[in-house]
Amino acid sequence: MARIEEKSHKYSVRAQIEFAERRKAEGKKIRDDKDVVLDMLFAAFEKHQYYNIKDLVKITRQPVVYLKEILNEVCNYNLKNPHRNMWELKPEYRHYRKEKPDNVENPKDEDSD
Repeated sequence: MARIEEKSHKYSVRAQIEFAERRKAEGKKIRDDKDVVLDMLFAAFEKHQYYNIKDLVKITRQPVVYLKEILNEVCNYNLKNPHRNMWELKPEYRHYRKEKPDNVENPKDEDSD
């Protein structure tokens, strides 16, 4: 029985070392300027309409508390299904890129002889 405990102890130490190395390589999350974070968020929300907090933390690499402060200003948090526990942009910030530019001339408007 002592041998089993020894193995689990070695594994947990190894896991702790690997976790520390990953954390060191990843770097400490520091607060970026709010405008920079907003740009990252708007770029992400152009790809998908809904995100959970874990994905937004990975995308922006910001501390959760700081990210939630910003999200509360520009996003709505959904509490009901089907998008429960997901963030989406408030309607006034939903300015998605258009596929076709507005200045394309319509061939019907041209004079035809």
